[in-house]
Amino acid sequence: MKAFFTQRNNFGHLLFWILLAVNIYPIFSVAYFYTGDGPAHLYNATLLNDLLFSENPFSNHFFEIRSLFIPNMGGHALLCFFLQFLDPAIAEKMVYALEILLLAVGFKSVLGLREDGNVWPLFLILPLLNNFCFYIGFQSFCLALGLALFVCRLLFDTRFGKSNRITLAFSLLLLFTAWCHIVPAIFVLIAWFSFQLDSLLKKKYVFRVKSLISIFPAIIFSGTFILQNSGQNSFETLDFLEPWKLLLSFQALIPYNLIDQRLAVLFYTALILIGLIFVFIYTNEYQNRATLLTALFLLALYFILPNNFSQGGYLSIRLLLGVFVFLAVFIAFNLSLKFTLVLAPLLIAINIAQIYQNKEEINYLSAYAEKVLDSTQHIPPNMTMVPLVYSSHWIHYNLGLYPSAFVSGANMDNYEASETEFPVRWKVNLAPDHRLGLFGSSRRPPFALEPYESETGERIDIVLRIGYEESMTSDSTTVKTNELLNSRFVKTAQGEKYQVWERKE
Repeated sequence: MKAFFTQRNNFGHLLFWILLAVNIYPIFSVAYFYTGDGPAHLYNATLLNDLLFSENPFSNHFFEIRSLFIPNMGGHALLCFFLQFLDPAIAEKMVYALEILLLAVGFKSVLGLREDGNVWPLFLILPLLNNFCFYIGFQSFCLALGLALFVCRLLFDTRFGKSNRITLAFSLLLLFTAWCHIVPAIFVLIAWFSFQLDSLLKKKYVFRVKSLISIFPAIIFSGTFILQNSGQNSFETLDFLEPWKLLLSFQALIPYNLIDQRLAVLFYTALILIGLIFVFIYTNEYQNRATLLTALFLLALYFILPNNFSQGGYLSIRLLLGVFVFLAVFIAFNLSLKFTLVLAPLLIAINIAQIYQNKEEINYLSAYAEKVLDSTQHIPPNMTMVPLVYSSHWIHYNLGLYPSAFVSGANMDNYEASETEFPVRWKVNLAPDHRLGLFGSSRRPPFALEPYESETGERIDIVLRIGYEESMTSDSTTVKTNELLNSRFVKTAQGEKYQVWERKE
């Protein structure tokens, strides 16, 4: 019997790694793995490398490093590293592959604490790999989410708070997670509190100074940043119905708003609920109840905190993803072997369906990006550029930054340089603000040269039009833009999805 169990577990491990490779394959199957925030992160990582290593005088003129000690550095740091020896398109693919790998292996690491060695609950994490945050390009958050599971592995170890080595490793890894992104670090802090509360409820609570001290570095690091940038915080009135709409639409687990995907996510949610029911009915003593408490706390915060709380947006979706992850951990800890063997094939089927359903959109976005990036061969280096994006696709909001990740220059659409949670910032008075028009937030982008040029003494050298069609000239904004381009610029190149306009002498 033991040999049979071992053989079945070995097969489960092998199948898990094969499916993990299947989930990573779509990233490398296309020329460009395009995500919403990806172009902005990639461009600013190239600027960081210029400012840190190459001393590029052109980049230094417009940008400077705000700080490298910001709780949102995971994606930028990895991109900076990979860009040292890889093409930008490959560099960002490596980051996305690591996001999937860290989340899956982090989940596997936590489940290593199961006493019976059952590996089949691992498959609960597979449908969560294809989530909204991953495909929207929240690189630092996704990397930190995987790291948070490794930190929880140390937290739930029976030696935590007693062993200096385990407790120190927990403290350092939690601090590193906070440096990568603050929100998953907060997940861990909630898990730490839940762990203490669970011990108290079991009447087995022992106050350990080491355990308390271990969370101080991450709290001090994150708290210092928040207090220093408290003036940037924004709060909106909470809409009572909005959280319910977001919850019932399963947006946190659906990357491209695909109707077909909702069925797979609904099926997965049903399996999670069935798993919970089986756990509560057939389990006498729950393992790691702190994970369930963490999920409940995150769900409560989801309904309490506005979506744009503090510096970041999309907080609600991040919290919902955290709820699913910690619920999956709790179920995986407590579901018996026979039930996980029944659920595993269904989870695998859901995951394969997700990959298949995402394929068409991944291919479309890659093909579009490829056509846009053909423009880079016509854009001279070290120029100031304004991108005008006319594409109506909802995820193309940062598309205008993509070419600048491949050709050095100052892109006027660099919104990250105006936000406190990113490492690169504009130098004084050089940020375009609204002085060049609202070209970064419109699909019929208003564009002007004044008052920016007269106030800064800088000149706009290149205008890159993306997704423009002649049929769009009917609105007054586009008419004015055409007049400005024809009078002050000359069209030097045109492709299927782009026009390059260069400033007249």
